[in-house]
Amino acid sequence: MRFSRTAGHPVVSSGSAERIGDLAGLVLDASARRVAGLRVGRGRHGRIVPWSAVEGFGADAVIARPAGGDGSGGEGSGVAGEVGDELADRPDPLGARVLLTTGFEAGEVRDVEFDEGSGDVLAVVTGSDTVDASRLHALGSYALVVEGGD
Repeated sequence: MRFSRTAGHPVVSSGSAERIGDLAGLVLDASARRVAGLRVGRGRHGRIVPWSAVEGFGADAVIARPAGGDGSGGEGSGVAGEVGDELADRPDPLGARVLLTTGFEAGEVRDVEFDEGSGDVLAVVTGSDTVDASRLHALGSYALVVEGGD
């Protein structure tokens, strides 16, 4: 699944059916080649939903497990495993510069293709290329670094 197909969809608690917010971005662990979390909402009302709390992606919404895991929804509209600075401080890959390990620039990230069941990143789409996830090295505030070409 490509992130662009789900961007803006509501994220809903499976315990209370309350809308948590709209899907705004991804948090990647580039070295593990996995989605670590979902950015929901923007600004001071934004939060990170860890991948472990994501139950599924539908055609119209993303479903997340509620805090407490008992189906009650817990306090407010929280979700299981909400995280603070550890994931929140990671940069969003969308729009990031792509640098090859050879030192050359290779465009910018336009989309991320991932397995919606496991969270495994399959590929990163740039303006002119699709980069296989096996080439991902690291994502920082300056760029996404990928294994250099020929």
